[in-house]
Amino acid sequence: MLRWVDAHCHLQDGRFTGILDKVLERSFAAGIVAIGTCSCNQNEWAKYPELASQLESHEIQILPAFGIHPWYAADATSSYLVGEIGLCKSKRGVIVPMQLQEQCFRDQLQLAVDLKRTAIIHCVGAYGKLLAILNEIPLTRPVVLHSFAGAAELVPAFAKLSNVYFSVTAKQCMNPTTKTLKMLQLIPIDRLLVETDAPDQQPFDTREGLNESSFLPVAAGKLADQLGLSIDEIATQTRQTALSIFIN
Repeated sequence: MLRWVDAHCHLQDGRFTGILDKVLERSFAAGIVAIGTCSCNQNEWAKYPELASQLESHEIQILPAFGIHPWYAADATSSYLVGEIGLCKSKRGVIVPMQLQEQCFRDQLQLAVDLKRTAIIHCVGAYGKLLAILNEIPLTRPVVLHSFAGAAELVPAFAKLSNVYFSVTAKQCMNPTTKTLKMLQLIPIDRLLVETDAPDQQPFDTREGLNESSFLPVAAGKLADQLGLSIDEIATQTRQTALSIFIN
């Protein structure tokens, strides 16, 4: 069986309450060997020890990250660490002033640099500003552009930064638009990661319910077809890349 790493999801999300064990069992059966899970605000950080205790009985390796998502930048105190961080101009994101988002992001990115930790970045509608910031701050460890949806023209500019990686969702892989496909084809294979962003971004139009890591192999198979690669190549390369940047 092919082995996969789900580079980004949210196992602590309340929608998984009562069903997480079954979700992880299905994911392991589907070939998921590791999952990156993000705690996006200080309340979620406090809940992680309880989640970690629950996860100990499962065979999937958990790769935790901690940070202040731009949606919660206004609620942050000075004690925050590193995790899903970034800039957001979505309908929810614009509630938080961009100046405040940017300062919170810069502080956390600098912390990641100082601590030599991989950073996971959320960006909606602010890729130009993000690129400028990443060019300003020397990156000592990888940064992962989670659910990357920037224009194809931006891929080479981000790829010039040796520590930048692109993570694409199962939903993007299933039925990519012409624009998305063009972007996917420009991502260097050794910089590519795959993720679900579970429980959000359900990839199947005909299926109800929450997204979960067990859906990743089917969607990544579609990505392999789109890129003219074998599913084994996609599984092997994305798994090796994810484990190297999250663990080493």
